[in-house]
Amino acid sequence: MWRFVVVAVAAGLVSACGGGDTGGAVVDGAVVYRDTLLNNRDGWVVGRDAYYRDDGYHWDNVPGWVVAGSDALLERDIPPGIAASVGVTQERGAALRAIVCRSSGPRDGDPQDWYELGIDGRRALIRRIAQHVQPRVLARADAPVANGRRVRLTAACVPDADGGLVLTLRLDGREVVRARDGKPIGATFDGLPTMVELRAYPRPDTREPPNLVWKDFEVRRAALANVHA
Repeated sequence: MWRFVVVAVAAGLVSACGGGDTGGAVVDGAVVYRDTLLNNRDGWVVGRDAYYRDDGYHWDNVPGWVVAGSDALLERDIPPGIAASVGVTQERGAALRAIVCRSSGPRDGDPQDWYELGIDGRRALIRRIAQHVQPRVLARADAPVANGRRVRLTAACVPDADGGLVLTLRLDGREVVRARDGKPIGATFDGLPTMVELRAYPRPDTREPPNLVWKDFEVRRAALANVHA
């Protein structure tokens, strides 16, 4: 069972450069997994502040670092190159809401290393984070999104021909930020595919606990146009 984890972590930002050539369009392929997030048929976490209504999967009063994923997704063959997408609405407060395309670590323990691609209401961010290490911002761009507006995030993590990983974030279908990691997190850990998750952090300047609603989560195969999948 994946967990609804709350950890008091500062969402600090340190600029870093992914390096290398990030060229090439990301091409989405076949669906690997899909969930409307209108009920808990696939084993997402539920509780007082994580629950379902007709409009989607609610996370209320986000207090720190919050992460959740689907038990059913763990049973799928997750390829090295993926494009994961979800609709999300910030109802109250301010938070970085993100998709994690690779989260490396034991299935029964805390993650050790991961990428998160998301928005915080002002900017779009691509970050690589490891335990006990300050977050590395691989790329950022202005991307203002007002509370109450539902947007669709699409986070792609696709291998390139040189052994690197190209990461892109689309907002309502339009690419807004891109990076490349020349020494990427592996696509497997202990012989199993790394995990795909949803995460959120309150923005440091907010005093009101954020509320979010997620809907229509999907994972597709993906590759660069000039690299065979």
